[in-house]
Amino acid sequence: FPEGFGLTCIEAMALSKPLVVTDIPGPSEIVIDGITGYIVPPADPEKLARAILEIINNPELAYKMGQSGRIRVEKTFNINMNIKKIECLYDNLVRRELKC
Repeated sequence: FPEGFGLTCIEAMALSKPLVVTDIPGPSEIVIDGITGYIVPPADPEKLARAILEIINNPELAYKMGQSGRIRVEKTFNINMNIKKIECLYDNLVRRELKC
């Protein structure tokens, strides 16, 4: 189940959308199960359908998960913050220090 890093997941979370993803590398590392969406086993259409229906039938839950996803994106996947961390890492490696 190659997925890589699920940029689509981050884009959806940035738009405050709750997610239902399969438990494969990439999406399952981005989504927090029960907080920003649901993670279901691959090849389990019944659990996939239940998770989707849970979100559809519970607008308050969908809203809350969407907001949690937006906050997660802003804190964890912020491009400016990640650039600063990489710059700091390079600076520290040049100086042989690790302070980031």
